[in-house]
Amino acid sequence: MRVVGGHPEGTAVTLIDTLERAPMANRRRFAIWSRREPALGGLDPAGVVAVLHDRGRPVDHARRDGLLAALVRLAKVDSEAGVLLVVCLLPGVKARLRSHGRGLEPAEAASMMVDALWERIARYPLDRRPAKIAANLLDDTLADFIAARDRQRAWTNHTTPAEFVDDDGADEAAGLGGSVEVVWHDAERAGVVSAADAGLIDVTRLVGVPMPTVARHLGVSTAAAHKRRQRAEARLRAWWDDGSAA
Repeated sequence: MRVVGGHPEGTAVTLIDTLERAPMANRRRFAIWSRREPALGGLDPAGVVAVLHDRGRPVDHARRDGLLAALVRLAKVDSEAGVLLVVCLLPGVKARLRSHGRGLEPAEAASMMVDALWERIARYPLDRRPAKIAANLLDDTLADFIAARDRQRAWTNHTTPAEFVDDDGADEAAGLGGSVEVVWHDAERAGVVSAADAGLIDVTRLVGVPMPTVARHLGVSTAAAHKRRQRAEARLRAWWDDGSAA
């Protein structure tokens, strides 16, 4: 499992699947955490997850916020604590993905949501917002996710010619077959896009391979692969609109 931006990135499965199967922090590391954060005393990583997933006896809000605050502080100096905190918040993450991730590839949506959560954890202001930490993190993350999702949709609508991808996405576009291959060939021959960039657009837009999977094969982060595709599509759109493709 590769680490990007301080957290593990999903490959063929979604990032959430990867996190749910990731090994917990070892006993020695957790003991160090417990000495720094007494709120963790008497628990282990699995116990923290169980408490915050409501698997045992009910726990009051102050106790939950105490555990979450401890993990937020630890996450600023130890990425494994951040991973544990993300795992503790996964039920809320998955619920929000079900409501707001429609229209995105599952692996891509999961990566976007966890990326947003990770960034929110890194800058969470415990001094100003010491209560309702889980709700605050998840609500802020959702706002970031929706903004990123809508920017991506707007960019796709702006840069991808309608002849390539219709409103229903890659499944229908794949039926264009040879005509798309001709366009790629002409664009490459004109120097508008490289063969690699044409392939990136093809496998993600038309074939439907999740971007995190493609990014792994390219050896870059999902965000970097998105930016590479955006730049290529912008050049392609300008070339197409200019009539050079005719």
